[in-house]
Amino acid sequence: MMADAIQSDIQNPAGSGKTALDEIRRIEDGETDKIESDGNAWVTYVTRDKVWFEGLYSQGEGGAVSFAQYKLAVQTYVRFLSDPERKPLEVQFPAD
Repeated sequence: MMADAIQSDIQNPAGSGKTALDEIRRIEDGETDKIESDGNAWVTYVTRDKVWFEGLYSQGEGGAVSFAQYKLAVQTYVRFLSDPERKPLEVQFPAD
């Protein structure tokens, strides 16, 4: 679900990509405890402990992942979208 939600709801790095990264920063900085982010096809619920997804069009709900997993996926996808040639990216996965 996470991949579907990110791909559906982040279209470009400067718009929806920046918004997603700003939401991640707000959670990390303690500005808020929970963000409910409405996208084109998904509602993404972001907390410091977990992130989960609810489809707006009967795609289902759930698919909880850790905040760290979500952050890595969003950062990687925004980097990918920032490259006009869409070259492959190497992603360093955290040890934990």
